[in-house]
Amino acid sequence: MDTWRTNIVDAGPTHIRVRGHDVLELMRQATFTDLIFLLHHDRLPSPGERRLLDAILIGVADHGAGAPSCAAARLAASGNRQSLSAATTASHCHTPASVVTSKP
Repeated sequence: MDTWRTNIVDAGPTHIRVRGHDVLELMRQATFTDLIFLLHHDRLPSPGERRLLDAILIGVADHGAGAPSCAAARLAASGNRQSLSAATTASHCHTPASVVTSKP
């Protein structure tokens, strides 16, 4: 049975390369952010691109149980179909907190 092929990863009995970069070398010298960038481009990121991608990853990380998205998920998952706040909060999961908390 033939294995499927991709232009992103070259895997053989003695090597694994991601876009031509040896995985062992990436493990020694690159960051996880570098690998994410490399998977989407044909090169490693510049220092500025790495910093920007790091900032994006930090921004989308879960910031704890008090984050508005967590509160919305808890309320929606509670199953209280009578709760007006659960319905409105769930519908505003990606809306800025100032909009969600403002009163009509």
